[in-house]
Amino acid sequence: MKIRILTLCLYSLLSMSFSISAVTEKTETTKTDQESVDIDFSPTLLPSIGASVSAASRAEEKRLGQAWLRHFRGQVATSSDPLLVEYTEGLLRHLSKFNPAAGDELSLIIVQNRNINAFAVPGGIIGVNTGLYAYAQSEAQFASVLAHELAHLSQRHYARGVEQQKGQAIFNTAALLGSILIAAAGSGEAGIAALQATQAGIIDRQLRFSRDFEQEADRIGMDTLINAGFNPHAMAGMFEQIQRSTRFSTKPPEFLLTHPVTTKRIADAENRARLHPTDTETSSLNYDLMRARVLLDGESTPQQAISRFESELRGFSASESGTRYGLAIAYIAAKQFDMAQKLIAPLLQQHPDQPALIIAQSDINAGSQQLSTAISLIQQALVEAPESYSLNIQLSRLFATNNAYQKSVEVLTELSLERPNDISIWFDLAEYAGLAGDILALHKARTEFFLLRANFDSAKNQTENVIKKFGNNPIVLAEAKQRLIDIEKLRENSKI
Repeated sequence: MKIRILTLCLYSLLSMSFSISAVTEKTETTKTDQESVDIDFSPTLLPSIGASVSAASRAEEKRLGQAWLRHFRGQVATSSDPLLVEYTEGLLRHLSKFNPAAGDELSLIIVQNRNINAFAVPGGIIGVNTGLYAYAQSEAQFASVLAHELAHLSQRHYARGVEQQKGQAIFNTAALLGSILIAAAGSGEAGIAALQATQAGIIDRQLRFSRDFEQEADRIGMDTLINAGFNPHAMAGMFEQIQRSTRFSTKPPEFLLTHPVTTKRIADAENRARLHPTDTETSSLNYDLMRARVLLDGESTPQQAISRFESELRGFSASESGTRYGLAIAYIAAKQFDMAQKLIAPLLQQHPDQPALIIAQSDINAGSQQLSTAISLIQQALVEAPESYSLNIQLSRLFATNNAYQKSVEVLTELSLERPNDISIWFDLAEYAGLAGDILALHKARTEFFLLRANFDSAKNQTENVIKKFGNNPIVLAEAKQRLIDIEKLRENSKI
Protein backbone atom coordinates (compact mmCIF):
# COMPACT_ATOMS: atom_id res chain seq x y z
CA MET A 1 0.00 0.00 0.00
CA LYS A 2 2.84 2.40 0.85
CA ILE A 3 4.53 1.85 -2.49
CA ARG A 4 1.29 2.56 -4.34
CA ILE A 5 0.76 5.78 -2.43
CA LEU A 6 4.37 6.84 -2.92
CA THR A 7 4.04 6.32 -6.67
CA LEU A 8 0.75 8.19 -6.78
CA CYS A 9 2.17 11.17 -4.93
CA LEU A 10 5.20 11.41 -7.18
CA TYR A 11 2.80 11.44 -10.09
CA SER A 12 0.32 13.88 -8.58
CA LEU A 13 3.01 16.25 -7.36
CA LEU A 14 5.31 16.26 -10.32
CA SER A 15 2.74 15.59 -13.04
CA MET A 16 5.48 13.81 -14.90
CA SER A 17 5.96 10.23 -13.79
CA PHE A 18 4.26 7.37 -15.61
CA SER A 19 3.44 5.17 -12.63
CA ILE A 20 1.71 1.87 -12.92
CA SER A 21 1.07 -0.36 -9.96
CA ALA A 22 2.25 -3.83 -10.90
CA VAL A 23 2.10 -6.63 -8.41
CA THR A 24 4.93 -8.72 -9.75
CA GLU A 25 6.39 -9.83 -6.47
CA LYS A 26 5.46 -10.06 -2.82
CA THR A 27 8.00 -9.99 -0.03
CA GLU A 28 7.73 -10.22 3.72
CA THR A 29 8.49 -6.53 4.20
CA THR A 30 5.84 -3.85 3.99
CA LYS A 31 8.08 -1.67 1.82
CA THR A 32 8.06 -4.07 -1.09
CA ASP A 33 4.69 -5.79 -0.95
CA GLN A 34 3.50 -3.99 -4.08
CA GLU A 35 5.43 -2.96 -7.14
CA SER A 36 5.05 0.24 -9.09
CA VAL A 37 6.11 0.73 -12.64
CA ASP A 38 6.97 4.22 -13.80
CA ILE A 39 7.81 4.30 -17.45
CA ASP A 40 9.17 7.21 -19.40
CA PHE A 41 10.19 8.18 -23.01
CA SER A 42 11.65 11.39 -24.72
CA PRO A 43 11.60 13.93 -27.73
CA THR A 44 13.33 16.64 -29.64
CA LEU A 45 10.66 19.28 -30.31
CA LEU A 46 8.71 21.15 -27.65
CA PRO A 47 5.02 21.75 -28.24
CA SER A 48 3.82 25.34 -28.03
CA ILE A 49 1.87 24.58 -24.85
CA GLY A 50 5.13 24.62 -22.89
CA ALA A 51 6.16 28.05 -24.08
CA SER A 52 4.01 29.85 -21.53
CA VAL A 53 5.98 28.49 -18.59
CA SER A 54 8.11 31.28 -17.15
CA ALA A 55 11.89 31.15 -17.24
CA ALA A 56 11.92 32.05 -13.54
CA SER A 57 10.23 28.77 -12.71
CA ARG A 58 13.23 26.86 -14.07
CA ALA A 59 15.37 28.11 -11.21
CA GLU A 60 12.70 27.10 -8.72
CA GLU A 61 12.39 23.67 -10.35
CA LYS A 62 16.15 23.21 -9.98
CA ARG A 63 16.13 24.31 -6.34
CA LEU A 64 13.13 22.18 -5.49
CA GLY A 65 14.51 19.13 -7.27
CA GLN A 66 17.92 19.33 -5.61
CA ALA A 67 16.30 19.88 -2.21
CA TRP A 68 14.07 16.88 -2.77
CA LEU A 69 17.08 14.79 -3.83
CA ARG A 70 19.03 15.62 -0.66
CA HIS A 71 16.12 14.59 1.54
CA PHE A 72 15.43 11.52 -0.57
CA ARG A 73 19.03 10.29 -0.17
CA GLY A 74 18.64 10.58 3.57
CA GLN A 75 15.49 8.45 3.62
CA VAL A 76 15.84 5.81 0.92
CA ALA A 77 18.53 3.19 0.22
CA THR A 78 20.36 3.86 -3.03
CA SER A 79 22.77 1.79 -5.09
CA SER A 80 26.46 2.69 -5.03
CA ASP A 81 27.48 0.13 -7.67
CA PRO A 82 29.92 2.20 -9.78
CA LEU A 83 29.46 0.04 -12.87
CA LEU A 84 25.69 0.40 -12.72
CA VAL A 85 25.96 4.14 -12.18
CA GLU A 86 28.49 4.60 -14.97
CA TYR A 87 26.46 2.61 -17.48
CA THR A 88 23.16 4.33 -16.71
CA GLU A 89 24.67 7.80 -16.76
CA GLY A 90 26.21 7.02 -20.14
CA LEU A 91 22.89 5.84 -21.53
CA LEU A 92 21.14 8.95 -20.20
CA ARG A 93 23.75 11.18 -21.82
CA HIS A 94 23.30 9.40 -25.13
CA LEU A 95 19.51 9.70 -25.04
CA SER A 96 19.61 13.33 -23.95
CA LYS A 97 21.58 14.23 -27.09
CA PHE A 98 18.38 13.55 -28.98
CA ASN A 99 16.25 15.44 -26.49
CA PRO A 100 18.42 18.39 -25.48
CA ALA A 101 15.46 20.23 -23.99
CA ALA A 102 15.56 17.75 -21.10
CA GLY A 103 18.56 19.69 -19.80
CA ASP A 104 22.31 19.30 -19.78
CA GLU A 105 22.61 18.87 -16.01
CA LEU A 106 20.86 15.59 -15.29
CA SER A 107 21.14 13.92 -11.92
CA LEU A 108 20.73 10.15 -11.67
CA ILE A 109 19.65 8.32 -8.56
CA ILE A 110 19.43 4.52 -8.50
CA VAL A 111 17.12 3.24 -5.78
CA GLN A 112 18.01 -0.08 -4.19
CA ASN A 113 14.60 -1.67 -4.55
CA ARG A 114 13.31 -4.75 -6.39
CA ASN A 115 10.10 -2.97 -7.33
CA ILE A 116 9.81 -1.84 -10.94
CA ASN A 117 9.91 1.92 -10.92
CA ALA A 118 11.37 4.97 -12.60
CA PHE A 119 10.51 8.62 -12.15
CA ALA A 120 11.41 12.15 -13.18
CA VAL A 121 11.65 15.00 -10.69
CA PRO A 122 11.76 18.69 -11.68
CA GLY A 123 15.26 20.06 -11.84
CA GLY A 124 16.68 17.34 -14.08
CA ILE A 125 16.50 14.33 -11.76
CA ILE A 126 15.91 10.83 -13.09
CA GLY A 127 15.31 8.01 -10.64
CA VAL A 128 15.50 4.30 -11.45
CA ASN A 129 14.83 1.33 -9.22
CA THR A 130 17.23 -1.60 -9.51
CA GLY A 131 14.16 -3.72 -10.18
CA LEU A 132 13.77 -2.08 -13.57
CA TYR A 133 17.11 -3.50 -14.77
CA ALA A 134 16.00 -6.99 -13.82
CA TYR A 135 12.60 -6.52 -15.42
CA ALA A 136 13.58 -4.94 -18.76
CA GLN A 137 14.73 -7.81 -20.96
CA SER A 138 16.82 -5.67 -23.30
CA GLU A 139 18.69 -2.40 -23.45
CA ALA A 140 16.11 -0.99 -25.86
CA GLN A 141 13.30 -1.69 -23.39
CA PHE A 142 15.28 -0.09 -20.59
CA ALA A 143 16.13 2.89 -22.81
CA SER A 144 12.45 3.36 -23.65
CA VAL A 145 11.76 3.95 -19.96
CA LEU A 146 14.54 6.53 -19.64
CA ALA A 147 13.47 8.24 -22.85
CA HIS A 148 9.93 8.62 -21.53
CA GLU A 149 11.22 10.14 -18.28
CA LEU A 150 13.41 12.55 -20.20
CA ALA A 151 10.34 13.61 -22.14
CA HIS A 152 8.61 14.61 -18.92
CA LEU A 153 11.58 16.83 -18.12
CA SER A 154 11.92 18.34 -21.58
CA GLN A 155 8.21 19.10 -21.78
CA ARG A 156 8.33 20.63 -18.31
CA HIS A 157 5.23 18.77 -17.24
CA TYR A 158 5.75 19.71 -13.63
CA ALA A 159 5.95 23.46 -14.38
CA ARG A 160 2.94 23.27 -16.67
CA GLY A 161 1.01 21.55 -13.90
CA VAL A 162 1.99 24.36 -11.57
CA GLU A 163 0.72 26.91 -14.08
CA GLN A 164 -2.62 25.11 -14.04
CA GLN A 165 -2.85 25.02 -10.26
CA LYS A 166 -1.75 28.63 -9.75
CA GLY A 167 -2.24 29.73 -6.15
CA GLN A 168 -2.35 26.25 -4.61
CA ALA A 169 0.81 25.03 -6.30
CA ILE A 170 3.32 26.04 -3.66
CA PHE A 171 1.35 24.50 -0.83
CA ASN A 172 0.69 21.30 -2.74
CA THR A 173 4.32 20.96 -3.76
CA ALA A 174 5.73 21.46 -0.28
CA ALA A 175 3.17 19.24 1.42
CA LEU A 176 3.41 16.42 -1.08
CA LEU A 177 7.20 16.44 -1.18
CA GLY A 178 7.32 16.15 2.58
CA SER A 179 4.69 13.41 2.57
CA ILE A 180 6.57 11.46 -0.10
CA LEU A 181 9.65 11.46 2.07
CA ILE A 182 7.67 10.24 5.08
CA ALA A 183 6.16 7.41 3.05
CA ALA A 184 9.45 6.48 1.40
CA ALA A 185 11.07 6.20 4.82
CA GLY A 186 8.39 3.74 5.89
CA SER A 187 6.96 5.91 8.66
CA GLY A 188 3.61 4.21 8.58
CA GLU A 189 0.27 5.84 9.25
CA ALA A 190 1.67 9.34 9.74
CA GLY A 191 2.97 9.42 6.18
CA ILE A 192 -0.15 7.88 4.70
CA ALA A 193 -2.42 10.29 6.56
CA ALA A 194 -0.36 13.27 5.42
CA LEU A 195 -0.47 12.05 1.84
CA GLN A 196 -4.20 11.53 1.82
CA ALA A 197 -4.89 14.88 3.44
CA THR A 198 -2.81 16.91 0.99
CA GLN A 199 -3.71 15.09 -2.20
CA ALA A 200 -7.46 14.73 -1.71
CA GLY A 201 -8.33 18.14 -3.11
CA ILE A 202 -6.13 18.04 -6.20
CA ILE A 203 -5.90 14.47 -7.48
CA ASP A 204 -9.03 14.55 -9.63
CA ARG A 205 -7.98 17.75 -11.40
CA GLN A 206 -4.42 16.60 -11.96
CA LEU A 207 -5.13 13.07 -13.18
CA ARG A 208 -6.92 14.12 -16.37
CA PHE A 209 -4.31 16.76 -17.20
CA SER A 210 -1.45 14.33 -16.50
CA ARG A 211 -2.87 11.71 -18.83
CA ASP A 212 -2.37 14.24 -21.60
CA PHE A 213 1.22 14.54 -20.44
CA GLU A 214 1.63 10.78 -20.63
CA GLN A 215 0.45 10.66 -24.23
CA GLU A 216 2.84 13.47 -25.07
CA ALA A 217 5.71 11.69 -23.29
CA ASP A 218 4.95 8.47 -25.17
CA ARG A 219 5.07 10.24 -28.51
CA ILE A 220 8.20 12.24 -27.80
CA GLY A 221 9.86 9.30 -26.09
CA MET A 222 9.40 7.23 -29.22
CA ASP A 223 11.07 9.96 -31.28
CA THR A 224 14.03 10.00 -28.90
CA LEU A 225 14.29 6.23 -28.91
CA ILE A 226 14.37 6.07 -32.71
CA ASN A 227 16.77 8.97 -33.15
CA ALA A 228 19.11 7.48 -30.56
CA GLY A 229 19.35 4.30 -32.62
CA PHE A 230 17.18 1.95 -30.56
CA ASN A 231 14.57 -0.47 -31.83
CA PRO A 232 11.22 1.38 -31.51
CA HIS A 233 9.27 -1.86 -31.03
CA ALA A 234 10.90 -2.16 -27.61
CA MET A 235 8.50 0.39 -26.17
CA ALA A 236 5.44 -1.69 -26.95
CA GLY A 237 7.30 -4.76 -25.73
CA MET A 238 7.91 -3.08 -22.40
CA PHE A 239 4.25 -2.11 -22.14
CA GLU A 240 3.23 -5.71 -22.83
CA GLN A 241 5.50 -7.02 -20.11
CA ILE A 242 3.99 -4.56 -17.64
CA GLN A 243 0.50 -5.64 -18.64
CA ARG A 244 1.39 -9.31 -18.22
CA SER A 245 2.77 -8.62 -14.76
CA THR A 246 -0.61 -7.30 -13.60
CA ARG A 247 -2.80 -9.84 -15.37
CA PHE A 248 -3.28 -12.13 -12.38
CA SER A 249 -3.02 -9.52 -9.63
CA THR A 250 -5.64 -7.53 -7.77
CA LYS A 251 -5.46 -4.02 -9.14
CA PRO A 252 -5.75 -1.01 -6.85
CA PRO A 253 -8.48 1.63 -7.27
CA GLU A 254 -8.29 3.68 -10.42
CA PHE A 255 -7.12 6.83 -8.63
CA LEU A 256 -4.07 4.94 -7.34
CA LEU A 257 -3.11 3.58 -10.72
CA THR A 258 -2.26 7.05 -12.12
CA HIS A 259 -2.25 5.70 -15.65
CA PRO A 260 -2.69 2.03 -16.45
CA VAL A 261 -1.11 0.30 -19.42
CA THR A 262 -3.98 -0.45 -21.74
CA THR A 263 -4.32 -2.44 -24.93
CA LYS A 264 -4.82 0.87 -26.74
CA ARG A 265 -1.56 2.26 -25.39
CA ILE A 266 0.33 -0.82 -26.52
CA ALA A 267 -1.30 -0.62 -29.96
CA ASP A 268 -0.45 3.07 -30.28
CA ALA A 269 3.19 2.39 -29.48
CA GLU A 270 3.35 -0.49 -31.95
CA ASN A 271 1.67 1.55 -34.68
CA ARG A 272 4.19 4.36 -34.22
CA ALA A 273 7.03 1.85 -34.32
CA ARG A 274 5.80 0.40 -37.63
CA LEU A 275 6.31 3.79 -39.24
CA HIS A 276 10.03 3.34 -38.62
CA PRO A 277 11.00 -0.17 -39.75
CA THR A 278 14.35 -1.17 -38.32
CA ASP A 279 16.44 -4.23 -37.69
CA THR A 280 18.36 -2.51 -34.89
CA GLU A 281 19.53 -4.83 -32.13
CA THR A 282 17.46 -4.57 -28.99
CA SER A 283 20.19 -5.24 -26.45
CA SER A 284 23.91 -4.77 -25.85
CA LEU A 285 26.69 -6.47 -23.92
CA ASN A 286 26.90 -3.50 -21.54
CA TYR A 287 23.26 -3.80 -20.55
CA ASP A 288 23.40 -7.58 -20.28
CA LEU A 289 26.32 -7.35 -17.86
CA MET A 290 24.58 -4.71 -15.74
CA ARG A 291 21.41 -6.74 -15.62
CA ALA A 292 23.43 -9.74 -14.42
CA ARG A 293 24.84 -7.62 -11.59
CA VAL A 294 21.36 -6.66 -10.46
CA LEU A 295 20.15 -10.26 -10.66
CA LEU A 296 23.08 -11.35 -8.49
CA ASP A 297 22.30 -8.67 -5.95
CA GLY A 298 18.69 -9.81 -5.86
CA GLU A 299 19.58 -13.30 -4.65
CA SER A 300 19.85 -14.01 -0.93
CA THR A 301 23.17 -15.85 -1.15
CA PRO A 302 25.94 -16.29 -3.73
CA GLN A 303 25.08 -19.98 -3.92
CA GLN A 304 21.50 -19.21 -4.88
CA ALA A 305 22.80 -16.88 -7.58
CA ILE A 306 25.12 -19.62 -8.85
CA SER A 307 22.16 -21.99 -9.10
CA ARG A 308 20.11 -19.38 -10.94
CA PHE A 309 22.75 -18.60 -13.57
CA GLU A 310 23.68 -22.26 -14.04
CA SER A 311 20.02 -23.03 -14.63
CA GLU A 312 19.81 -20.26 -17.23
CA LEU A 313 22.84 -21.62 -19.06
CA ARG A 314 21.28 -25.08 -19.18
CA GLY A 315 17.95 -23.71 -20.39
CA PHE A 316 16.99 -20.37 -21.88
CA SER A 317 19.26 -17.37 -21.54
CA ALA A 318 18.41 -13.96 -23.01
CA SER A 319 22.14 -13.29 -23.18
CA GLU A 320 24.65 -16.10 -22.87
CA SER A 321 27.52 -13.66 -22.27
CA GLY A 322 25.50 -11.84 -19.63
CA THR A 323 24.61 -15.10 -17.91
CA ARG A 324 28.22 -16.34 -17.95
CA TYR A 325 29.33 -13.04 -16.46
CA GLY A 326 26.63 -13.31 -13.81
CA LEU A 327 27.78 -16.80 -12.95
CA ALA A 328 31.40 -15.60 -12.77
CA ILE A 329 30.69 -12.77 -10.34
CA ALA A 330 28.49 -15.10 -8.31
CA TYR A 331 31.49 -17.42 -7.99
CA ILE A 332 33.61 -14.40 -6.98
CA ALA A 333 31.07 -13.56 -4.29
CA ALA A 334 31.28 -17.17 -3.13
CA LYS A 335 35.11 -16.92 -3.15
CA GLN A 336 35.35 -19.70 -5.74
CA PHE A 337 37.95 -17.87 -7.76
CA ASP A 338 39.14 -20.79 -9.90
CA MET A 339 35.62 -21.34 -11.21
CA ALA A 340 35.19 -17.61 -11.83
CA GLN A 341 38.46 -17.46 -13.77
CA LYS A 342 37.32 -20.14 -16.19
CA LEU A 343 34.30 -18.03 -17.08
CA ILE A 344 35.89 -14.58 -17.16
CA ALA A 345 39.00 -15.48 -19.20
CA PRO A 346 37.20 -16.19 -22.52
CA LEU A 347 34.85 -13.21 -22.05
CA LEU A 348 37.76 -10.89 -21.41
CA GLN A 349 39.58 -12.24 -24.43
CA GLN A 350 36.58 -11.37 -26.61
CA HIS A 351 36.03 -7.95 -24.98
CA PRO A 352 39.41 -6.79 -23.61
CA ASP A 353 38.30 -3.17 -23.06
CA GLN A 354 35.09 -3.92 -21.15
CA PRO A 355 35.42 -2.34 -17.64
CA ALA A 356 33.04 -4.82 -15.99
CA LEU A 357 35.15 -7.75 -17.17
CA ILE A 358 38.44 -6.06 -16.26
CA ILE A 359 37.13 -5.32 -12.77
CA ALA A 360 35.91 -8.90 -12.39
CA GLN A 361 39.37 -10.15 -13.35
CA SER A 362 40.98 -7.83 -10.80
CA ASP A 363 38.59 -9.14 -8.14
CA ILE A 364 39.67 -12.68 -8.99
CA ASN A 365 43.33 -11.66 -8.75
CA ALA A 366 42.81 -9.89 -5.44
CA GLY A 367 40.85 -12.80 -4.03
CA SER A 368 43.62 -15.15 -5.10
CA GLN A 369 46.20 -13.14 -3.11
CA GLN A 370 47.58 -11.42 -6.22
CA LEU A 371 46.87 -7.85 -5.18
CA SER A 372 49.77 -6.30 -7.08
CA THR A 373 48.56 -7.98 -10.27
CA ALA A 374 45.03 -6.72 -9.64
CA ILE A 375 46.21 -3.16 -9.08
CA SER A 376 48.44 -3.22 -12.17
CA LEU A 377 45.55 -4.48 -14.29
CA ILE A 378 43.33 -1.56 -13.26
CA GLN A 379 46.13 0.97 -13.66
CA GLN A 380 46.80 -0.27 -17.19
CA ALA A 381 43.10 0.00 -18.02
CA LEU A 382 43.06 3.57 -16.70
CA VAL A 383 45.80 4.53 -19.15
CA GLU A 384 43.27 3.89 -21.93
CA ALA A 385 40.26 5.22 -20.03
CA PRO A 386 41.55 7.67 -17.38
CA GLU A 387 38.12 9.17 -16.74
CA SER A 388 36.38 5.86 -16.10
CA TYR A 389 34.38 6.19 -12.90
CA SER A 390 34.15 2.47 -12.23
CA LEU A 391 37.86 1.83 -12.83
CA ASN A 392 38.88 4.66 -10.50
CA ILE A 393 36.57 3.42 -7.77
CA GLN A 394 37.96 -0.10 -8.19
CA LEU A 395 41.52 1.21 -7.94
CA SER A 396 40.73 3.05 -4.70
CA ARG A 397 39.20 -0.11 -3.23
CA LEU A 398 42.13 -2.27 -4.26
CA PHE A 399 44.55 0.20 -2.68
CA ALA A 400 42.51 0.00 0.51
CA THR A 401 42.56 -3.82 0.41
CA ASN A 402 46.33 -3.51 0.16
CA ASN A 403 46.32 -1.17 3.21
CA ALA A 404 47.52 1.71 1.01
CA TYR A 405 44.79 3.99 2.39
CA GLN A 406 46.48 7.27 1.51
CA LYS A 407 46.60 6.22 -2.14
CA SER A 408 42.87 5.49 -1.94
CA VAL A 409 42.34 8.98 -0.53
CA GLU A 410 44.31 10.52 -3.40
CA VAL A 411 42.28 8.69 -6.05
CA LEU A 412 38.94 9.61 -4.47
CA THR A 413 39.93 13.21 -3.78
CA GLU A 414 40.68 13.67 -7.46
CA LEU A 415 37.42 11.94 -8.40
CA SER A 416 35.42 14.13 -6.01
CA LEU A 417 36.47 17.22 -7.95
CA GLU A 418 34.72 15.81 -11.02
CA ARG A 419 31.73 14.38 -9.13
CA PRO A 420 31.08 16.62 -6.09
CA ASN A 421 27.51 15.35 -5.69
CA ASP A 422 28.41 11.66 -5.64
CA ILE A 423 27.56 10.56 -2.12
CA SER A 424 29.33 7.20 -2.39
CA ILE A 425 32.65 8.91 -3.14
CA TRP A 426 32.41 10.96 0.05
CA PHE A 427 31.41 7.90 2.07
CA ASP A 428 34.44 5.92 0.89
CA LEU A 429 36.72 8.93 1.18
CA ALA A 430 35.76 9.46 4.81
CA GLU A 431 36.39 5.81 5.60
CA TYR A 432 39.77 5.63 3.89
CA ALA A 433 40.89 9.01 5.25
CA GLY A 434 40.16 7.78 8.76
CA LEU A 435 42.15 4.60 8.18
CA ALA A 436 44.99 6.67 6.72
CA GLY A 437 45.00 8.96 9.75
CA ASP A 438 44.12 11.99 7.62
CA ILE A 439 41.69 13.57 10.08
CA LEU A 440 41.25 16.80 8.13
CA ALA A 441 40.19 14.89 5.00
CA LEU A 442 37.95 12.71 7.18
CA HIS A 443 35.98 15.69 8.55
CA LYS A 444 35.74 17.36 5.15
CA ALA A 445 34.43 14.19 3.52
CA ARG A 446 31.90 13.63 6.29
CA THR A 447 30.70 17.22 5.87
CA GLU A 448 29.97 16.66 2.18
CA PHE A 449 28.38 13.26 2.85
CA PHE A 450 25.97 14.72 5.39
CA LEU A 451 25.12 17.69 3.17
CA LEU A 452 24.10 15.36 0.35
CA ARG A 453 21.69 13.68 2.78
CA ALA A 454 20.21 16.96 4.07
CA ASN A 455 21.72 16.29 7.50
CA PHE A 456 22.80 19.88 8.02
CA ASP A 457 23.41 19.71 11.77
CA SER A 458 25.88 16.84 11.38
CA ALA A 459 27.60 18.64 8.50
CA LYS A 460 27.93 21.73 10.67
CA ASN A 461 29.41 19.67 13.52
CA GLN A 462 32.01 18.17 11.21
CA THR A 463 33.08 21.61 9.98
CA GLU A 464 33.24 22.95 13.54
CA ASN A 465 35.53 20.03 14.37
CA VAL A 466 37.82 21.19 11.58
CA ILE A 467 37.99 24.63 13.19
CA LYS A 468 38.69 23.16 16.64
CA LYS A 469 41.44 20.84 15.45
CA PHE A 470 43.01 22.81 12.61
CA GLY A 471 42.03 26.41 13.34
CA ASN A 472 45.65 27.44 13.74
CA ASN A 473 46.04 27.05 9.98
CA PRO A 474 44.70 30.31 8.50
CA ILE A 475 43.87 28.75 5.12
CA VAL A 476 41.98 25.85 6.66
CA LEU A 477 40.24 28.21 9.08
CA ALA A 478 39.06 30.51 6.31
CA GLU A 479 37.78 27.58 4.25
CA ALA A 480 35.93 26.12 7.22
CA LYS A 481 34.25 29.43 8.10
CA GLN A 482 33.11 29.82 4.52
CA ARG A 483 31.78 26.27 4.55
CA LEU A 484 29.68 27.07 7.60
CA ILE A 485 28.10 29.93 5.66
CA ASP A 486 27.53 27.60 2.70
CA ILE A 487 25.88 25.02 4.95
CA GLU A 488 23.32 27.53 6.21
CA LYS A 489 22.55 28.64 2.67
CA LEU A 490 22.06 25.02 1.62
CA ARG A 491 19.83 24.46 4.63
CA GLU A 492 17.66 27.38 3.59
CA ASN A 493 17.55 26.32 -0.08
CA SER A 494 16.65 22.76 0.89
CA LYS A 495 13.37 23.63 2.56
CA ILE A 496 10.47 21.89 0.86
